[in-house]
Amino acid sequence: MKFAAACLLWMIFAGMASAFEIYAVEVPDPRSVEPYDPYARKTEAIPEFNAVPKDLRPIVEVADITSYNVQTHILAVNPAAARRLRASLGKWLVVCADRKPIYVARLWKGIYSVSACHAVFMEREKRDVFAIELGYPTPDHFRGKDERSNSQIVAALSAARLIVTKPGLPATTPR
Repeated sequence: MKFAAACLLWMIFAGMASAFEIYAVEVPDPRSVEPYDPYARKTEAIPEFNAVPKDLRPIVEVADITSYNVQTHILAVNPAAARRLRASLGKWLVVCADRKPIYVARLWKGIYSVSACHAVFMEREKRDVFAIELGYPTPDHFRGKDERSNSQIVAALSAARLIVTKPGLPATTPR
């Protein structure tokens, strides 16, 4: 009986570990081969991902997350996951539920003078905490559908009891 219970717990936790993932994917910028035009106002092309390469390992999984606030979109992770997120600078972050891509984002710095029309992970003052925002420098730059509260993502994080609604976590990152 104890063995059956242990197997059941293992299946539950093994399933939760793969329910939510963030992958770092390097995609060449098509503008890098175009002639430089200083007067052209171009925005970064947002790649579409139908699947994540099978050999790619996630940089953040459920086990790495300490909390996620669905109202403010504040993600708190363990120090190792925060280091992996910081190391993903320049790569696309593919946010998945059960390896199915839900949305893409990028790690962004508040010192960037370049605008972003996609979701951005902004590191907060508190270490290991990231705000997932729409566009940069303001949400007016965002194009697309807001998938940060996608039902599959919320279900995966709720099953792992990682959803919080704590007061005191501001909704936006100071610039």
